[in-house]
Amino acid sequence: MANANCILCLFCVLVSSSVAFASDDYCGPFATRVLARLAKVRQEYPQGWVLRGACGTQWKDYGLPESRNIAVNIPELHVTIFNAEAMHSMTDAQIDDVILHELGHTKCKCSNEEMATRAGGIYHKLLR
Repeated sequence: MANANCILCLFCVLVSSSVAFASDDYCGPFATRVLARLAKVRQEYPQGWVLRGACGTQWKDYGLPESRNIAVNIPELHVTIFNAEAMHSMTDAQIDDVILHELGHTKCKCSNEEMATRAGGIYHKLLR
């Protein structure tokens, strides 16, 4: 679970931000790939859930733990954040696995990694 400082920091960023990914050269091509994949499963996320990407130093700027270096769900804020730096070189299949795993956390309403993978896995057909 994220600490209070992290949650407060993210709240401030999310309230002031209306873009999913920064539009810099590093993140641009990656964002296009991931956003195309996310669009296929977006309707499965709970109403009002926010999907964001962290590019460059944003992951650390948000105060997110490096131990969760690919993506993080913060249920208290109804947000999932994907780390572009960590996902940049992934294949589409690997990105799909991350997206579905994070979706699984919202479906099972749990932090259990195995349960999240199973819960998200049933939506695999949407990404093919």
